[in-house]
Amino acid sequence: MRINKWLSAMGICSRREADRLIAEGKIKINGNLASLGQEISGEEEIELSGKRISGKGEKREAERSAPCVLQAAGNHLHNRRKG
Repeated sequence: MRINKWLSAMGICSRREADRLIAEGKIKINGNLASLGQEISGEEEIELSGKRISGKGEKREAERSAPCVLQAAGNHLHNRRKG
């Protein structure tokens, strides 16, 4: 599964937001910077801005650790905290 799809499925952010975070160098997989389209198995250690968001792919843990993200809804931006 691609990293952006995994982040989206875990409820961290949208796929496009994940691509933006990867391009900005904010996502690390096993200590290495993630690249766009990178495949993962779900067993990797994933960090977002230095904060561990996974290890065994537990959705609840990822949601608790998720940062505030800006989600676009029409022309309005809403600051939304998950978890």
